[in-house]
Order: sequence, then structure tokens, then C-alpha cells
Amino acid sequence: MGKPILERMKRPSWWRDQGLHMLLGAAVSAANGSALAYGAGLNVAASACIAGIVGTGVVIGRELIQNWGDEPEVGSVEDTSFDALFGMLGVCLGILALIWA
Repeated sequence: MGKPILERMKRPSWWRDQGLHMLLGAAVSAANGSALAYGAGLNVAASACIAGIVGTGVVIGRELIQNWGDEPEVGSVEDTSFDALFGMLGVCLGILALIWA
């Protein structure tokens, strides 16, 4: 049986997991945005928008695949929501890196 989200948040491993979600989002959005802006010569604003959409899709798709078919537990919906939230925060950071570069 799962633990409530507040108990999960007390563990350093939970925060490390969130850091990895942020890293995934940042890496996907920065790589896509950079390839579009500097490799394909697309406008930086358009590249940032496309990178945001692709990064968000990857983050949410990863969460759906990871949790597909799992039985609902205490705190599992909140944990999945936080995983996606931190992943999308990483997507935003990757886009910021693209815009500032």
C-alpha cells in the first residue's frame, strides 16, 4: 500500500526522483529547441513553443506509460501529478536556456 504524499515528500529519494523528472524535461526541451533554432534555422520563439509542446508530451507520456495498469494507491495520483509538474518545470527551464543562449 502506498504512502500519503506528505510522507513521501519527507524522503530525500522522492526529491531526487523529482530532480530527475526536471532533468528529463529540461533535456528534451533544450535538445529539441536547440535543434530547431540552430540546426534547422527556425525562429527562436517558434522553436521554444515547439520544444515546450514536445517536452510536455514526453513528460506526460512517460508518466502515463509508467503508471498504466497500476492499481490506485494512497497518494499515487498526487505523486503522478507532482512527477508531471516537476517534469514540466524542467521543460520551462530548458526553454529558458534556449531563449537566453
